[in-house]
Amino acid sequence: MDEILNPYAPGAGTPPPELAGRDGEQTSFGVLLKRLAAGRPEQNLALWGLRGVGKTVLLNRFAAEAEEAGWGSGYIELRGRGPLRPALAQVAVQAAQSLARRESVRERLRRSLSVISSFSVTAMPAGITFKVDVAPTPGRGDSGQLDVDLQDVLVELGETAREAEGGIAFFFDEMQFAEKEDLQALLAAFHRIAQRQLPVALVCAGLPQLPGRLAEASSYAERLFQYVEIGRLTEDAARAALTLPAEREGVEYEQAALDFILARADRYPFFLQTYGRYAWLVAASSPITDHDAKAADTIAQEQLDSGFHRVRFNRATAAERRYLAAIAEFGDGPQQTAKVSALLGADQRRTALVRQNLIDLKGLIYSPRRGYVDFTAPLFGDYIRRHHPLESLQ
Repeated sequence: MDEILNPYAPGAGTPPPELAGRDGEQTSFGVLLKRLAAGRPEQNLALWGLRGVGKTVLLNRFAAEAEEAGWGSGYIELRGRGPLRPALAQVAVQAAQSLARRESVRERLRRSLSVISSFSVTAMPAGITFKVDVAPTPGRGDSGQLDVDLQDVLVELGETAREAEGGIAFFFDEMQFAEKEDLQALLAAFHRIAQRQLPVALVCAGLPQLPGRLAEASSYAERLFQYVEIGRLTEDAARAALTLPAEREGVEYEQAALDFILARADRYPFFLQTYGRYAWLVAASSPITDHDAKAADTIAQEQLDSGFHRVRFNRATAAERRYLAAIAEFGDGPQQTAKVSALLGADQRRTALVRQNLIDLKGLIYSPRRGYVDFTAPLFGDYIRRHHPLESLQ
């Protein structure tokens, strides 16, 4: 069928043609904006889940909704472990710039930018520069204490936004990479802002270890956030994600084809988009048949192996690859770290550093509960068993 009309969009944060099964999350975000705008307290949002479930898609959708509501917003993806202050300065500037469209608060906004300027030139890590074209305000945002300085920034932005009858929303992706001390400062600042009932929201997303990292950083993190697990789609939502975009182009699926793709993609949004894309390309015409779906399976799996999975595996060191392969040897789902270490012929003390690097630095595994590990990418174990079994890595 016509490749140009192919409705499916596998990608990193690429909006799907049908955002199925996420109505509850969108409702929660809408309530957050409206309550804060009305001066009422509301918990911030922390989205967590495996790779490929659509966390970034939701963050982008929320950011667009915030701007449509007249809010200032800033968005950033953390690229790995490192100081949080530069990222906070960047999102603060983004939020201020998006508020600048309001003529009524432009003069007031200069005061906010001057505090952000102080924040951006204070206690920055060596080699990192960040310039705001407004003179700093001495004594505001420049103490060198991240929680105190960030509170100054948030107060200025929040009061400016309230004057504009709007608010400020900060969006952080891959939040699990933030250092513990920086998370402590961030949560402390937002805790104080919530007590002042300013319209400032924090929405963050990350891998399954995110709730634990937030809890480690602050004893009140569980009260500061509403934690939302973003997982695989329900059966009905997964069907809608496949069928509705095709129907808009006049194309249908045979029931057997639909059942096959849902089983192979395991109802994970990114995989559904990948399988849908290649089923469309294989099919000569509507309806997409079971034969088309099975022919597309080989292509889709090759694409997932060479892109989604291989990129992640290649990031690991030789020792880390052996640890990943040992986890995969036991099958799918959480595996006991003691058994993984024993399979490698080592005690847990010797494998502890490898395990923590895979969790904290690489984000390839996580600990769903004490003494267990699992992969952060769906079907990653299957890929390793097929391409990198443990015996091949000796």
